[in-house]
Amino acid sequence: MKKILIIILFIYSAILCYGQESIFNDKGKLEYSEVINTNDSNNSKELVFLKAKSWFVETYNSSKAVLEIEDKELGVLMGKPLTHLYISIGMGSIFKTRMYYTIKVQVKKGRCKISIYNIYYKSYSSYTNGVRIPEQISYPEQWFAKDNLYKKNGKIKKINIQYKEKTIKNMKDLIASFETFMKKDSTIIENNQTDDW
Repeated sequence: MKKILIIILFIYSAILCYGQESIFNDKGKLEYSEVINTNDSNNSKELVFLKAKSWFVETYNSSKAVLEIEDKELGVLMGKPLTHLYISIGMGSIFKTRMYYTIKVQVKKGRCKISIYNIYYKSYSSYTNGVRIPEQISYPEQWFAKDNLYKKNGKIKKINIQYKEKTIKNMKDLIASFETFMKKDSTIIENNQTDDW
């Protein structure tokens, strides 16, 4: 009886953990979002907006190159950056591809929401045996949705799992970076915005 109870608890916890691993939204698209409270709930919407914009500048070296929407009144910042993924394809070969995504930040007094979505990959064109292989566009669900992640024998596809792990790590690192930045002392941002120096 004790063994049966332990097995049931193990299965139940595995189901819960698997459910929490779901990173696809209800439309089957990969999406990350998180609401972040700043350290000071009295931070004005304007100050939260300025902090979020400063994060874009620090993260991407230039907010102008990334930001497509910057609406202070609505409290929305939206950009379309890219990053590179390096995928091992065997025998010491590394495949470099671009990962594009949309990042949207919505701000309110004392808090903000960061969302990362519209993720896709775009390979570089290359030559193999004198034949040009054009750029290819692919999507996360093509690489690591449950049905595409495993071979017919049940083993994980090595390239696909790399896409999954590197994409998830990149998104989690971005959100962690944003959260850390947004919880910084606001006086640093305020002092940088004044002309009284």
